[in-house]
Amino acid sequence: MKTSGKMNGGKVGMAFLKCSVCSSMLKAVQISHRVSQVGEQRCLEYSPNGIICSYWSPIMREYRDHPEGVYCPDCQATVHLEKDEMPLCEDYRIPGISSSEFSADVVLEKLKVLADEENAEIYVHTLPGKEAIYAEIPEFIPLPLRESLIRMGINQLYVHQELAVNAVHEESNVVLVTSTSSGKTLSYNLPILNYLYDHPDDKALYLFPTKALANDQLDQLKRFGEINKSDQPSLDEWFETKLELGERIIHAGRLDGDTENGPRQRIMEKAQIWMSNPDMIHYSILGQVQTSKYTSGQHIRNYLRNLKFIVLDEMHLYRGTFGSHVALVLRRLLKVCRELGNNRNIQIITSSATIDNPVKLAQDLTGLAEFVLIDTDGSAHERQEIILWNPGISAGEQVRRAPSTDAITIAKQAMTINQKVIKSIIFQPSRSQTMVFTKYIKDVLRQPLRLPKERVEGEKLAAFYTGILPNETRKRIIERLKSHDIHVIITTNALEVGIDIGDLSLAVLVGYPGSKAAFSQQIGRVGRKGEGVAILIWQDDPLQQYYMRNPDEFLHKAPEVVRINPTNYKLLALHLPLLKDEIGREITVKDMQDMFPKLHEEYIYSVLQTAVAEEGIEEAVIDKKFSLRSISGQSYSVSIRGQNRSVVDGLDEWSAMRDFHEGAIYWTPEDRAYRVDSINRRKGEIILLPIQELTYHTQSSYKDTIDIMQTYQIHDLEGVHLAYGELEIRRNVFGYRKLFFGQKSDPEQVALNHPSVTKFAPEGTWLTLADSDWLQLKENVKEWGNEDRTAELLAEASLHAVQHAMTSVIPDMIICDTNDFTGFSASGMATFANRPVIGFFGENGSGLGTIEAIYENTPKVMRKALELMESCPCSEGCPSCVQLPGKYNVELFKPGAKILLKTLIERNV
Repeated sequence: MKTSGKMNGGKVGMAFLKCSVCSSMLKAVQISHRVSQVGEQRCLEYSPNGIICSYWSPIMREYRDHPEGVYCPDCQATVHLEKDEMPLCEDYRIPGISSSEFSADVVLEKLKVLADEENAEIYVHTLPGKEAIYAEIPEFIPLPLRESLIRMGINQLYVHQELAVNAVHEESNVVLVTSTSSGKTLSYNLPILNYLYDHPDDKALYLFPTKALANDQLDQLKRFGEINKSDQPSLDEWFETKLELGERIIHAGRLDGDTENGPRQRIMEKAQIWMSNPDMIHYSILGQVQTSKYTSGQHIRNYLRNLKFIVLDEMHLYRGTFGSHVALVLRRLLKVCRELGNNRNIQIITSSATIDNPVKLAQDLTGLAEFVLIDTDGSAHERQEIILWNPGISAGEQVRRAPSTDAITIAKQAMTINQKVIKSIIFQPSRSQTMVFTKYIKDVLRQPLRLPKERVEGEKLAAFYTGILPNETRKRIIERLKSHDIHVIITTNALEVGIDIGDLSLAVLVGYPGSKAAFSQQIGRVGRKGEGVAILIWQDDPLQQYYMRNPDEFLHKAPEVVRINPTNYKLLALHLPLLKDEIGREITVKDMQDMFPKLHEEYIYSVLQTAVAEEGIEEAVIDKKFSLRSISGQSYSVSIRGQNRSVVDGLDEWSAMRDFHEGAIYWTPEDRAYRVDSINRRKGEIILLPIQELTYHTQSSYKDTIDIMQTYQIHDLEGVHLAYGELEIRRNVFGYRKLFFGQKSDPEQVALNHPSVTKFAPEGTWLTLADSDWLQLKENVKEWGNEDRTAELLAEASLHAVQHAMTSVIPDMIICDTNDFTGFSASGMATFANRPVIGFFGENGSGLGTIEAIYENTPKVMRKALELMESCPCSEGCPSCVQLPGKYNVELFKPGAKILLKTLIERNV
């Protein structure tokens, strides 16, 4: 990616970046020390329209002693710029602090002073630096690959890389679990390239959960040594590469929805390595196996016949509904390979963050039994300071300040030193909050930097990054971050995964990210090449406040379990008809037993009989384009009126109705604001109109109704029923709130002219109480009652408080986000025979595996919920024990909730 500066009136046309010593022309190298004392460089190239400037990159050894200036790439003599050329080559970047110059102690002292001033509680934990544990490069690695490693500055491997290389060489399936930025990519690239070097007809498939990650990993693969581009003029470097390893050429390419037709055909026909995602395999690749009309079908069949490796990167992200879908896509893929005559030992290599029992997740995802676990991390890291930050109580109020409020204060006081910006990443819990926060962060940072507003507009100083941004926008933002045009990146968990974003020094987590694995991934973004500081700002949320009271328990807690459910009846009903088409025959009991060795035969017969019964109407009821990210099928694109491009792609129906309802506000990383103008639900299209002045953002309002569709399992104990099954949720988005920037006034509630109703059928689990327990609870809470607080109201408030406390602690045991599921409670809901009920369901069809895990772990969840409430000193309930942010926090009664939980726990529910 390059930027261009236009010349004025052709007046510099005589210069052409000419070297006065060797007369070399048209190209030059510019050196700058504006951001790093060591220095950075970029290439300048003359063109008829101006001077093209590449992105800044780390300075090469031969230029390290050079002062700032422009130099000849041939003789390194100074190139003297003409007057009109100078503005085009000016380094306009805002000064920053490189990771090698960053001092954790300086920031730590600032934060301690700030915590006192803001009445915030802090807990500081030091992770000492760790030396690398090295191993020798295995002898079987051929010389061309060794030479590639040396060019990359790699003379030894980390011990986990060496173990992985040997395990793959021995034809084992591998689960690799090491820290963020520990070199997991090399752990599979090296053994796979080694194998393909000796077996040019064999293929490898790299699967990534996001397109952005695939794009980044293609860049990582290029480091092994691209072929001279002048020898391959037709090669599209955006989508593909050819590696020159001695006399061998290995072609690799990215296959996803963005890949253009020309490179797509070349990659399908010739590439040994495909980089893709499960969605592409599901939507496109497998569907073309049986086609003979197009050459792509022939290329796909040839590829799958020769497939040797499947890489599953960031395996821990394959959870819930998405993970369950992916498990079925992988089984379809492996079955098709066998059906095409592929008798190879197809090896699966997975990488993951630290989770509980990663081998079991790999087995559940693939259906394969044998995996070698490698979890000895040999990578180095510098000292890291972890600060747990609890915001103080707002003046004149009874609640803690919002995490974003303290994050803004931290940014203003501690993110700059001597008018230089610390390279930082800020994790926000939602896409809308990344946009709102970016607007604020620019305003507060430009004050200590003494910059006018226009210097920080657009993608300068700070920018937000989310997974729904177009691919070219995401890539541009990352390039600008690595070249220090952007110093602060505000993101969701989209940058939690292993995309290369350069060296960062400061991480701010606005709220707990939902799991210890996610926390470790996010703080692991800093402290790799220099010291790092990571700040976790707790929300006024029961689980987070519990951890602030017990910081050692949090810092040393065991990793959570990741659950999926690929044998879900509904998912099988979606995938099996596709598999039948892909293998070109009926699916047999043996096919099912091969894919699901532990599945009961009765269940297999039931699933297959249902498939046969529906065969006549299959085309009408099976949507072959159903989304892997949820159970609902509709997908939306968002575009600007009059422009033929999307600003958001692949939006699921519930997210579309929630975030892009009538009147909703959206703005882009370029600081352009838009309002939703029209929604076409039939076509899945949302149109935006630009607005001139942005004074507020929006938040939708909705209401749910619940019905039971079917019950899978039920546990009955003396009248208390604990059930697991399928629910139907009707969600009515009836309005939205306008939240004005910089104002403390109440939000303005706006009713929608056309309320939207979305139906989805998620898994759910629910607990209904015995009549005797309900009567006893009402009797027990009478002593707290009065005319306004009857025993009935207090009992309902107790039920509600139990549900809130359980909701809070569920993510402590199962890797999920509180946005993945919704809790509910009621004492008079007809769906549950008007019996008191506490329940949970997956959001928008999400939560497969998660909901089943909640059902199986309900006793543990209740005990943890009781422990949370008993650890809080309040009397009737507060944000530290039973009040949830953004939820219905009235009618909550902690004393009764404790009584109810103790009753249920004693009954061994």
